[in-house]
Amino acid sequence: MEFELILWGATGYTGQLVASYLAAHAPADLRWAIAGRDASKLARVRDALPPQRDIPFIIADSHDEASLRAMVARTRLVISTVGPYALHGTPLVAACAELGRDYVDLTGEPQWIRRNVQAFHATAVASRARVVHCCGFDCIPADLGLWLLHQTLAAPLRTAHLRVRRMRGGVSGGTLASMLQLMDERGRDPAAAAWANNSNALLPDAAVTPMPPRRVAYDATLASWTAPFVMDAIDVPVVHRTNALLGHAYGTAFAYDEAMCAPSRLKAELIAAGMKTALAATALSPLRAVLRRIATPPGQGPSTAARRAGRYEIVIHGEAMDGRRAQVVVADDRDPGYGGTSVMLAEAALCLLRDVPRAQERPNAHPGGIRTPASTMAAPLIERLRRTGMRFSTEPLASI
Repeated sequence: MEFELILWGATGYTGQLVASYLAAHAPADLRWAIAGRDASKLARVRDALPPQRDIPFIIADSHDEASLRAMVARTRLVISTVGPYALHGTPLVAACAELGRDYVDLTGEPQWIRRNVQAFHATAVASRARVVHCCGFDCIPADLGLWLLHQTLAAPLRTAHLRVRRMRGGVSGGTLASMLQLMDERGRDPAAAAWANNSNALLPDAAVTPMPPRRVAYDATLASWTAPFVMDAIDVPVVHRTNALLGHAYGTAFAYDEAMCAPSRLKAELIAAGMKTALAATALSPLRAVLRRIATPPGQGPSTAARRAGRYEIVIHGEAMDGRRAQVVVADDRDPGYGGTSVMLAEAALCLLRDVPRAQERPNAHPGGIRTPASTMAAPLIERLRRTGMRFSTEPLASI
């Protein structure tokens, strides 16, 4: 095959970060290319990469299915950074599923993933394509962190709680565009709004399970007040899909929720009120139109200085069915949304290519389908990310 990896969307904000990371850190023998619809922009991205890496570029269009299929046919794996994925991503996923090619992205759009599960999971299983969504800050810290908690306790779980102890980072125009697209869909389609409140949204045949309530609460384990965390909308369904793909290794009735730590109850109440107001505002179509006019356009994002100032620390603590307790800390000294996400996405792609055998290559290897990071490459991806400076640590807690 001509290429091992093609980076689709290399001219966008996150795409350029991923290209730079691959140029600096990918194995010297990796055969890869960048791709997009604008030759002049691709040439500028290529020319900005280290001169010793003469990276080819490929022209294709997200709404020209023939060009996408031709691109996919030339590679083993595609990285996609082109969002909003609900608008621009479906034909590429379809091509990868049909042609048996692996795929990773950084989507945080649960309604789009649900449609992909319904439309393409069986096709990808048959072709052995591994389509792995959510390989950025959505949802690798939560998904791999909970997997590691389960490995530490080595038993089904009764409860697990993700807490964001600290986080600092910026937002790109592409992320805001995806959020507004999600609210557009919920406004048009009542079923999409229902999926947003369903922990089993990515398990189309499972019973509807309401999302954990978003409220201010006190976390006794961390001795901290907590406020709602907006990313639970994607993290919770992904965690439950991972559990199902792993044969319900975590258990069939474990409770999982997410929240942000706050220095006081007052601060937690203010965070919760601000989130409620923001969600209510973006639910109104006229306000979404205003946000689109004034927002940073897709393709732009935080400055280099802002990314370098970013960091996060997440704690996931939980209890096994036998009463034993433990916690996992996931942390990084990079901006979670872009500096960290570009590393996670690139390393997930390299992990699939180099560390996780395809079913065609080894018996009992990971099968194809619409999958999740932890159900496909948990242990090798954790080791890769540790080598980049991302931290995963575990410790026991006293039993209650």
